[in-house]
Amino acid sequence: WKAAVFYSLVFSVTIIGEGYDLALMGNFFSLRQFQSLFGVEPAPGKAPEIPALWQSLIQCAALLGQVCAIYLTGHCVDRFGYRRTVLIALGSVLVFLFVPFFSTQAIGTAGSNGGLGVLLAGEFLLGMPWGVFQATTLPYASEVAPVKLRPTLTTFVNMCWILGQLLATGATKAVTRLDNFAAFRIPVAVQWTWPVPVALFVYLAPESPWWFVRHGRSREALESIRRLNNDRDFPAEGQLRILELTNAHERDADRTSCGQYLDCFKATNRRRTEVVVMLNLTQQLCGSCLMYYSAKLYQKGGIKPENAFDYTLVQYGLGIVAISFSWLLMRYFGRRRIWISGLTLSTILLSGVGFLGFFIGHHPAIPWAIAALLIFFTAVYNLSIGPLTYSLVSEMPSTRLKAKTIVIGRCSYLIAGLFNLFLTPKMLEDIPNGWGLGPRAALVFAGLNMVFLTWAWFRLPETKGRSFAEIDELFQRKTLARRFKTTILSEP
Repeated sequence: WKAAVFYSLVFSVTIIGEGYDLALMGNFFSLRQFQSLFGVEPAPGKAPEIPALWQSLIQCAALLGQVCAIYLTGHCVDRFGYRRTVLIALGSVLVFLFVPFFSTQAIGTAGSNGGLGVLLAGEFLLGMPWGVFQATTLPYASEVAPVKLRPTLTTFVNMCWILGQLLATGATKAVTRLDNFAAFRIPVAVQWTWPVPVALFVYLAPESPWWFVRHGRSREALESIRRLNNDRDFPAEGQLRILELTNAHERDADRTSCGQYLDCFKATNRRRTEVVVMLNLTQQLCGSCLMYYSAKLYQKGGIKPENAFDYTLVQYGLGIVAISFSWLLMRYFGRRRIWISGLTLSTILLSGVGFLGFFIGHHPAIPWAIAALLIFFTAVYNLSIGPLTYSLVSEMPSTRLKAKTIVIGRCSYLIAGLFNLFLTPKMLEDIPNGWGLGPRAALVFAGLNMVFLTWAWFRLPETKGRSFAEIDELFQRKTLARRFKTTILSEP
């Protein structure tokens, strides 16, 4: 399965660009040069800041672009396949990057708000290919990978998120001593380096054999299977037969047309969609947004600005190590156990951050304790909730409705992101621009985690080691979530 591994990783690399761009915007809001270019003085004599409303609007523009594109992607994948859909998105990235790169030109004619407005438009346009990547990377990886490699290849998507965030933080720190325009444009221009080589490999990649089977193109499906596994002794015809039987079973059991989002809410697919949506909501609202604003949060906690980016780099580096260990955990422990344990630890750590936030200024060790807890939270998140979301989401839907179910899940993720985009800056910023909560904002996410933990205990199934056909059977039987692991299925 070397080819399957390689091309799955190629598709996942597109997420590095998305993680880079989104983290870059969060870092820019704390960058002195960016504030000098686009900020306003909150009071005479004070350093310029980016208004919290503009921070939320710019981040929301990227989210809105993703929502618009992610809906259309479900239809495009069904009609054109994964390869062609991703190639179009990669080409659009090259074009849309010109908008934020030249947003500084609007400052001279319309002031800082004009520059922020152009930057907002650029983020909206870039959000559209980001939405395409979110809707295509995960289902492609899950469809080309065998059962044993599926958790590693699907959770690698989360590794790519962290790599993108790490690169964005490194790029931001590298330009802290440059002048205003160079400090802004160089990190933005770096994004032109990756779409062309990735597009070349995507062009050479085989289309998903599941996609060919769903369209009744068995000969192309067989050729795709042979490209993904070039072992001469591999029974490609037998693998094709399994795909065809699974596809026919799902089509006859749920009468899905494979072309309607409404099918995701019918029969057993309703429960599958519920699980996918709740997993995405948990990933978005569990406190993960604090990582995007970590530099700001460290500063609000009392750490000097020049040290804040250093701790953010440590945070992301630890996240990469944690994701690597999550692959090992998934080999020995079930998805459900890891998820519930990680969510429990996250709740405890965020409660500690929020509690210490009430004592900032009382002791010099408090900021360092907050930083340590946040870094530990990053490790726990990337050991459990972060990567497990992608593995579970790729395994829950039926193969015929996988792309559309994942689209619904990511849409719920993005819509829930409105909470983070509008309220998180408000919670972190000082009065009068914000609510002045600082680290105490972590208590809000700790409370939400208690809700998600209760849901997971009763509704999250175990899918470790199960084939798509076995998962179909368990959902058809309406098996309780806590019994997915122990239920024995009869031989076909």
